[in-house]
Amino acid sequence: MFGKSKNFNSKFQFDLSQFTNNVETSPGITLPNFGSLPPDLNQVNGNAHSGRDNNETFAQAGSQLNEAHFNFKPLPLNTSQNIEPASFATLHNSGHNSFTPKDTFTTATLNPISSQAAVFKAAKYPKEIRAHHSKDAFITVHDWSKVYPGRLAFYESTAKLFENLHGPNNKLHNGTGKRHTNGNLKSYKQDALHAYASEYTTKLIEYQKHLNQDVRKEVDQERKTIRTFVAIWHLCEILYFQNDKEAPIAKKFVEWLNLTDKSGLLKYDTQRIIHHPDPYSHPDFWEFVYKLILRGQTQVVTTLLGHAIKTIPAPSIKIINELISILNSMPELFSHYSASAETKYMKKRSKWLKDVEHFKLTLQGSAQTDQTGLFSHALDTLNLISGDRNTIMKYSSNRNDAVVAILLYSCPSTARRELADVVRLVDKTFPVHASDTSAEACRAFMLGEIYEGIVACASEDWWLVAHLTDLMEMVDLLETRSNLGLMVDENDVELREYFILNYAQSLFSHGSLWEHALFYLSTCPTQGLSWMRELVLRVPTTDDVTVSRLLDTCQRFHLDDQYKTICRIAAKGSVKTKNFTQAVKYYQKANDTASVVGISDQILDAYLVCGELITAKELMEIKGNSDSMGGSFDFLLLYAQLRDLLAEGDHAAAGQHLLRLFNLPSSRTDFWPILFIDALPLFQDHASFNQDDTFQLLHYLEQLTVFSRGNSAYFKNIQRYIQSTRIDSLSDTEHDLADMIDTFYETVRFGLTRMLAHEFLA
Repeated sequence: MFGKSKNFNSKFQFDLSQFTNNVETSPGITLPNFGSLPPDLNQVNGNAHSGRDNNETFAQAGSQLNEAHFNFKPLPLNTSQNIEPASFATLHNSGHNSFTPKDTFTTATLNPISSQAAVFKAAKYPKEIRAHHSKDAFITVHDWSKVYPGRLAFYESTAKLFENLHGPNNKLHNGTGKRHTNGNLKSYKQDALHAYASEYTTKLIEYQKHLNQDVRKEVDQERKTIRTFVAIWHLCEILYFQNDKEAPIAKKFVEWLNLTDKSGLLKYDTQRIIHHPDPYSHPDFWEFVYKLILRGQTQVVTTLLGHAIKTIPAPSIKIINELISILNSMPELFSHYSASAETKYMKKRSKWLKDVEHFKLTLQGSAQTDQTGLFSHALDTLNLISGDRNTIMKYSSNRNDAVVAILLYSCPSTARRELADVVRLVDKTFPVHASDTSAEACRAFMLGEIYEGIVACASEDWWLVAHLTDLMEMVDLLETRSNLGLMVDENDVELREYFILNYAQSLFSHGSLWEHALFYLSTCPTQGLSWMRELVLRVPTTDDVTVSRLLDTCQRFHLDDQYKTICRIAAKGSVKTKNFTQAVKYYQKANDTASVVGISDQILDAYLVCGELITAKELMEIKGNSDSMGGSFDFLLLYAQLRDLLAEGDHAAAGQHLLRLFNLPSSRTDFWPILFIDALPLFQDHASFNQDDTFQLLHYLEQLTVFSRGNSAYFKNIQRYIQSTRIDSLSDTEHDLADMIDTFYETVRFGLTRMLAHEFLA
């Protein structure tokens, strides 16, 4: 009953299409963002551009589809084929096709936070898969503007727990578990998964308490949803993730019932009666006695009866005292199974039941003299605690009350495998309605019908079904597709991966959750890596912090091509903002020296404006062992080195770099005036140049004089450089600047002539 999933129905075949919205029957869902990619994005594996310059195209596509409805399907990526554009018509009609094993259809999704589309080849549905339920099950599509803000924090906290469970340091996965558990890895695994399931329950309860503090009416739906989460999850924790599978479940079910079914209201009502001046005369007195018993709160019942003694007639006190004595002597149910513990408990229970029967016979013999109805109520109380199923069904207000009371009082030593008989008995009086997701799912899981329970859960939210199937697979409760007799090819995914993939996609649609989404994808062995490669490129590189997080994520999951692509995207953004130092760093991380060469001229032009230049050390790291990078890069590198040498006062080396700058094939003649301005200190040091060097410099100066005559480019470069370096803050007019340039030429010529004369006279 509670073994692997096929045990409940060997002929069962599971249809994943039950977890997708049906466009014909589902309520209208506004299409959030769908569109096709521009042609330059139809590549994969790191060769695709980011598409961040095409927001207008996507915006236009999205605006045309705002009022459309769509068939929300999972998006498994077919890695063996290139991405192709898809129209909305393709998406809409794909749900009505009957696919053969060779059929695929193209589908696209647009991330609302970045306006970036990802196009996938969707996996087909094999003909062998048959529908399991006649009704459809729907998955909620996240519209974050309508999601309660606290849900975001809940997703983050449970994502961290998920990462802890699946992280490389967890002994369950890193191969050290067997060594640290003396070889008993199976027992260690059961204990560990029980602890994680319990921790998830704690997270749910914490969130539920947070919701209960928010009394606004608009939070009602979220409260209802989380109540369902708590009821289903905590039940599965008891049934499937306990380390002692043979232990009685009655006490755990009592805990579950009081946690998930308005236990706070029950406590309030009980206190109200206890503090009543005459509690026994309260009209709800016995009703609450029965309710407390059904919920396993026998200690509270004895307290309530003790208060009632103070006001009841003297002849009735003996009956109440005897009832309290019977309740207090009820044997304590053992928590951990062993044959001896069970035998010991059953002996005590047998003796206790004899005492109950004796007291019942006494009451029945005196029933004719009962004027207050006390004997009748006492008999019903004894029938309840002794497990009379007719009495339990009579006073139960819902199926959960009945299931828990029968387990606790009628068959308290029942283990999980025997639960189904109790559930089917209760079904006769309290049938489950299809509209009650919580009851439907709980009933299925109590019967051991795992897939039916998953189908019911799937109508609520991706979180619940994704995390349930995750733990269920780890405890070996889910059959593989092949064992279920389903068609399997390289793109088919198992049930757990199916839900994890789609939950991760829903997380990715929120700007702060993309890192968690990628980790969820990393745990999906079949298609997770393909999805990660696509989605990581859809995160907007709006700032360096985000880029750094993206690059760390790529390194963490060995997404090397995506790492380089993101570096190039970030570098391009830095170039647009004139942050060339950062751009060069990104290009360096991407090993993209060609792009650095391509922006060398822009770096030099920006230097003339802002007076800041990338360091020679950073440029040398890019150059590596290459003799020459070509283009303006060689000129840029030599100029950066010249600046460093001048700052260090090494005039001899600076003089040689200056000559090389003039001699380079890629030398920028419009930058020569800047070279002469920077070299003025060298012309005062006669040791900087020899005679031949000086003649060359005079030659270059005469060439510059000719080139710059009537050429505005030279004039503008000098003007920008002088303004950025504040050589003369008083020279603001073009007339003053022209005079300064003429003076500059004469000063350089005079300095070179002096050096030449010094050489002749030496």
